[in-house]
Amino acid sequence: MMPSKFVLLDAFPRNVNGKTDRKRLVEMDVPLTQGPLRNNAERTLADIWAPILQRTVETMDANVSVFPLGADSMSVLRLSSAAKKAGFDITPADIFRSPTISKLAITGQAAGAPLTMAKAAEPSFAEEDVKYIYPLSPLQSGMVPALMRNPSKYLTYQVWELQGSSIPTRVQKAFDTLIAAHDILRT
Repeated sequence: MMPSKFVLLDAFPRNVNGKTDRKRLVEMDVPLTQGPLRNNAERTLADIWAPILQRTVETMDANVSVFPLGADSMSVLRLSSAAKKAGFDITPADIFRSPTISKLAITGQAAGAPLTMAKAAEPSFAEEDVKYIYPLSPLQSGMVPALMRNPSKYLTYQVWELQGSSIPTRVQKAFDTLIAAHDILRT
């Protein structure tokens, strides 16, 4: 484990027994920033997270993990919730994956881009032809918003070169038979 920062002190605070006073050391709240936060997103995250981490905004560094700054698993939930209220789409998993304000500002803005909903076309089939309505699986539920943000994300393309005059009709017949046999393929 390597420290992310080194802070030079003239002397460690001591308690009455002459030992290092760890409480006063933590309370010293030595500024760790190397400069100002770079953009509004980073400043906003620092503003809303500093009180949760019991720090001042001046001691928040955009490039230091929030865990040495005092974050733990419970505060990660509060950090995520506060970020959502401020308009960022940051999950607890995002914080564990990229625990610096600079990375989370980018992640939260990209993921938090507003979704535009396409107007659904009127169905081109009769209701009596519907046999089953399948709910979306959890994976599909997650894919819908991802596809709306990036339509090519989950698409796989395959090109088949069919030779011979009867092969395309045989392939079409095979697909028709497969689709007729399995209702789920008709959704």
